[in-house]
Amino acid sequence: MKLIVLLFFATLSITTCKVHAGNDGTGYFTLIDDERWLYGNSSSVYFFDKNANLTIENVRNLPDASWIYSKHNTTFGILDSVIWVRLDLKSQSEWEDWVLYIESYFLPKVEFYVDNPNQKNYTKMIAGRRVPMDQMMVPNKSPVFPFQIEKDKPIRIFIRAETLGPALLPLRFFSQKKFDTFSRLTDFVSGSYYGAMLLLLLYNLVLFISIRDKLFIFYCLYIFSFVLFIFNSNNQWIPFIDYSNSIFVIMLGPISSLFSTIAATCFAWMYLFPNDDRNWIKKALKLTILVDILSLLSLSFLNLKDQVLVANIIPIFGISVITIAAVIRYNQGYLGARYFLIAWSFLIVSVLLYIIMNLGFIDYSNFISYSPMYGSFFEGVFLSLGIGDRINSLKREREEARQALLESQKKALEEEKRINESISRFVPNQFLEILHRKTILEVYRGDSVEQNLTILFSDIRNFTNLSESRPAKDVFLLLNEYMERLGPAIGTSHGFIDKYIGDAIMALFPREPKDAVFAALAMCTEVRGMRDTTFRDFHLDAGFGIHFGSVMLGTVGEANRLDTTVIGDNVNLASRLEGLTKNYGIPIIVSDSVCRNIPENTGLEFREIDAVIVKGKTIPIVIYEVLNAASPAEQEQKKQSLPHFFTGLHEYKSRNFSGALECFEYCLEICPTDSVSKLYKDRAYTFSEEPPPPNWTGLLKF
Repeated sequence: MKLIVLLFFATLSITTCKVHAGNDGTGYFTLIDDERWLYGNSSSVYFFDKNANLTIENVRNLPDASWIYSKHNTTFGILDSVIWVRLDLKSQSEWEDWVLYIESYFLPKVEFYVDNPNQKNYTKMIAGRRVPMDQMMVPNKSPVFPFQIEKDKPIRIFIRAETLGPALLPLRFFSQKKFDTFSRLTDFVSGSYYGAMLLLLLYNLVLFISIRDKLFIFYCLYIFSFVLFIFNSNNQWIPFIDYSNSIFVIMLGPISSLFSTIAATCFAWMYLFPNDDRNWIKKALKLTILVDILSLLSLSFLNLKDQVLVANIIPIFGISVITIAAVIRYNQGYLGARYFLIAWSFLIVSVLLYIIMNLGFIDYSNFISYSPMYGSFFEGVFLSLGIGDRINSLKREREEARQALLESQKKALEEEKRINESISRFVPNQFLEILHRKTILEVYRGDSVEQNLTILFSDIRNFTNLSESRPAKDVFLLLNEYMERLGPAIGTSHGFIDKYIGDAIMALFPREPKDAVFAALAMCTEVRGMRDTTFRDFHLDAGFGIHFGSVMLGTVGEANRLDTTVIGDNVNLASRLEGLTKNYGIPIIVSDSVCRNIPENTGLEFREIDAVIVKGKTIPIVIYEVLNAASPAEQEQKKQSLPHFFTGLHEYKSRNFSGALECFEYCLEICPTDSVSKLYKDRAYTFSEEPPPPNWTGLLKF
């Protein structure tokens, strides 16, 4: 349950609308076409029209001192008032057609004014729950206002929002094209949710018909009323039904909120207390039902603002009592409460966040506005699975589990220590740290994080020949000796080995790309030492490919077999760079992303050797040789030949193959062991004899 709550709050922090892109400190809010979360509240000012009698002309002439700077405030609690918002806009984009999308479903009426400086007047549009659809410019469940703005020509907009319930005013801007995409996406998500909840309703209805247990009928009533609450709160009637003058539809939100709380409490009562045992928590559940019924009946005597207030506050009491009841039953050893808590926790977090936001205690979040949908869906899925297993089987399972736990508790504690020590040889501690897990016991299938890492691939060259020329047992021993010698170089450079793939090593470096380069250099030194000792009759050589970029690190597999891994295009690229070391005859190749992220004072020296295109990609990647891998004499020779090498590289790519041939021949005179210069010399000679086709770019595809 703790993990579920953490996941909800993590998602909340990611999807909050507190995005200050566009607020450049000039007093204007800049419309940026490629910004996904473009909220203008941080640049806006607002004014409370308590008497609701100000016109646009009155507001236009208000002194600046009368306005309140928003500081990104988007929620004002439960209000029955009028709020004016003023916002100055400018655009640096070529887009002229923009849309203001006010992500609030509760506002009865919103008036939108756009300053027309040339005509000295305003363009006015209206929208809201109480506005007929034929008067809206864009009929939508939330107020939507299209407008135009020219590049670098600021405009001023005013918004008059009538509030009668939760006063949410998140001002989100889209280009017209992106708004169309956003609308289709939200319609798809909403449709998927209602379809899934309908299936859950039918599933539990079938269970009721089959088993004749009243538990399922209360659960069906709960699903129906809660989905109706979501449907009405999200104003899903539009654009299908114009209910702007229907008081009943407007009251349907508070009614369905309280009714779903009554049905949920009845269901929890029957599920958590299958036997007729009397205790104080059952009395508390009965009291909750009574309070909800009285609140439901009182709605007809209250104004709409108070109805909304009651519908947001009273369910908090019901949710709290149900949660306490489930926790108590869980502590009493009733295993059915475990399934209930897992499912219920989704709804607890989502609904409480939703209510707290409506009451104005926390700022608006796009995630919270949809959280009841997410929470109720996952709650419905898990609870529907849990209620199929009734009390008798759960009691039997509890007895068996308790007995097994008592018998194995001591042994388990001893085993845990040994397992953790042993498992660290298979799953490095650094891997657990990146996953934010303390022990392997906290790792589950599908756990993953996205992070920038440096990936190093190493592979023994001509390993197949070694395998074919020696017995398998000898190869196995030699391979382990090889891994034993090279492994410490990775750990010393703050990296860790992710996996062994035959004779290949895949290592990850969470800190800096230079760590991987220093590790590769140390491994090259070990390879040269082993060449003269362990592998005397075999010319041991190895290649190293290094790339830096974003990867997904986590666990994959199935219930009975898991493995840790990293995936992504950047992993594949590092592997392919290692393969290129054979082509260029050098031990280490690194990508341009590695070079860009290494400071100049590290002592590492690189030489650009080519630009290559990965299969399936269109943007070339520049690759480099690490000069430090060569002997001091060869390194000095290569540095001396650098001007001629780069000149030859330029001539080669410019199709001046004779000029390139001369440059690379001169490089080989300075450094006869320069395999890269020899490779380009051979290429230049071949192309000078047989020129490549006209569309030849000089880029190597691999």
